[in-house]
Amino acid sequence: MPLGFYLPLIVKKHVVNSRKMIIIGFCVSLCIEVMQMFISLLVNCRYKSFDVDDLFLNTTGTVLGFIIFKFLYYVLQNCLKWDINRYIESKKS
Repeated sequence: MPLGFYLPLIVKKHVVNSRKMIIIGFCVSLCIEVMQMFISLLVNCRYKSFDVDDLFLNTTGTVLGFIIFKFLYYVLQNCLKWDINRYIESKKS
């Protein structure tokens, strides 16, 4: 979930949409699972195995984090009239 929540804060808001978040979440999770598999083979130990459930659950968590971000962004911007873009830009510099 943190990836889906914080990634839109790091990059520009027009760059990230729901389709890209699904792809990014899947790719990050796939990289982690492949690294776990190779490390297990390298040290010759069954520390972690490649699990398809982890791919699905991590991707789902990324999408849920993105949905929560979009909801909070909407509430802050439209309901509370808070200019979140100005706040983010001031924190980056």
